Amino acid sequence: MKIFKSIVLIILASAFIYGCERTDDSFNNGSNDASIEASTSDVNVGTFYYPDDIFNDYDTVEREFDGTPQGVVDILYELGNYGDNRIKVKGWHISNDVLYIDFDSSFIKATGSTAQEYFSVLGTVKTLKSCFGVAYVRLTVNSEDFNTEHGSYDRLM
Repeated sequence: MKIFKSIVLIILASAFIYGCERTDDSFNNGSNDASIEASTSDVNVGTFYYPDDIFNDYDTVEREFDGTPQGVVDILYELGNYGDNRIKVKGWHISNDVLYIDFDSSFIKATGSTAQEYFSVLGTVKTLKSCFGVAYVRLTVNSEDFNTEHGSYDRLM
C-alpha cells in the first residue's frame, strides 16, 4: 500500500511541476494542439476574488477550474465579477513568471464605475495569479494596452 501511495504522489508531483514549468512564448489562441490540451486538461484549484455587493471589499472562494484562463474568467463571470458581460480570452501565454492575457472588447464594457472597475480588474488579476502561480499579470484588450477613463492598466500587475 505504501508503494502505491508513493507512486501516486510521484505522479501528482510530476504533473504539478510540469504544469508550473510551462512557458509557452506564443499566444494560445484555442488551437487543437495536443500538447496544449494535455497541459490544460487537468482540474486545478485556485482562489477566486470578486467584489462584494457594494464594491467595498473582495469575497473569495476556492474553486476548481479547467486549467485555462477562459475557464477562470467564466467562473468569475458566474460569481458576478463582470456584471452581465461575458468576457472572451483571445489569447494568453506565460513567460518569465508573467501571465500575458488578451481579452476581447467586452472586458472594457464590464468595468462600469470606478469602484466596479477597480474590483473587477484587480479581482481578475488576483485570481489569475492565484490560479496560475505567477508573480505578475499583463492585461491587453484586442492586443492593445488596457486603459480606461478611470485608470491605466498598461503595466504588469
